Amino acid sequence: MSQQYQKGHPKEGQPTEFVEKLKAGVKLHTIRSNYDLWAKRAEQINAGKMELSIRVWSGKPYRSQQIEVARLTKLGVQRVCITRMGASNI
Repeated sequence: MSQQYQKGHPKEGQPTEFVEKLKAGVKLHTIRSNYDLWAKRAEQINAGKMELSIRVWSGKPYRSQQIEVARLTKLGVQRVCITRMGASNI
């Protein structure tokens, strides 16, 4: 039996309202894979040595200009572990 795979994210093409949520203070978290790198960046940002520029694509991803929508001068970082529960194929 062959498996069918969806291209991209299941909600691909749907509006995310990312900028509005960010500006309203509703979007507060993101998950990134490299904790050590982000911990170092957070240390530099919080010390006033750098800022984090949050950007979105102006059009087609990777083929259009980016627009800065926020600039952060404080950043918190936490280690996250996601575990798959109840899976019989592990």
